[in-house]
Amino acid sequence: MVAAVGVLLGRTSAKAADDLPKELAPYFTPPAEYADKVTPGPHLVDLGSGKTPQSKEDWAIRRSEILKTWQGFMGEWPPVLEDPKLEILETTRREDFTQHRIRLEIAPGQTGEGYLLIPDGKGPFPAVYVPFYDPETSIGLGKMPLRDFAYQLTKRGFVSLSMGAPGGDARKPVLSDGAKCQPLSYLGYLSANAWQALADRPEVDRKRIGVMGHSYGGKWAMFGSCLWEKFACAVWSDPGIVFDEARPSINYWEPGTWL
Repeated sequence: MVAAVGVLLGRTSAKAADDLPKELAPYFTPPAEYADKVTPGPHLVDLGSGKTPQSKEDWAIRRSEILKTWQGFMGEWPPVLEDPKLEILETTRREDFTQHRIRLEIAPGQTGEGYLLIPDGKGPFPAVYVPFYDPETSIGLGKMPLRDFAYQLTKRGFVSLSMGAPGGDARKPVLSDGAKCQPLSYLGYLSANAWQALADRPEVDRKRIGVMGHSYGGKWAMFGSCLWEKFACAVWSDPGIVFDEARPSINYWEPGTWL
């Protein structure tokens, strides 16, 4: 998380690496037995033709090939909303930031309620989308401690957008009419729309928008960042991807989780 926060704050990668505590540094390098070893198999970066990309245009083609492959596994997204409607329902002052309870258009014909926290001062600020089971936990007003990531980030100068599971049930998220993708891929789609909503805000630097999440929010953040390239960086904690295949709450029995 230290390195990712450094990216959003505009620090160089070297500076972000220098900020790592010594006890964490070993976890950012591969174990000795795996260092400099390449697993046999096809080169995933190669084009479908077998040639290695040599230009920016080649990489654009390869990116589209990868996306097409994943869409084949999980289904295509509905069109990403260009200008999702964000309605402010209630405004509260908390400490040194403003808290807006909001209703956000998360998909065509579908809305969700959450919170937009804006720090005091002159923007535009970096921003982070923080999904979780419920939005209150992320802003420090829920029942679970030590998961108030949106609150902590806003205290450090970030605009944060917190949202919960669409429909309220994390294991059975409600998809919008016409959506034909896997539920976990759909959460990635919601992330793309959340990025759009943040990018529309005058307080936000659209070039420095990240996504982070824990547990269910970790799955959500992973799918969002991997399938929506406009996120500047991503952090996910304990997402439970093939952590224990015997537990349905880990993988939700979704093929898109473990591919």
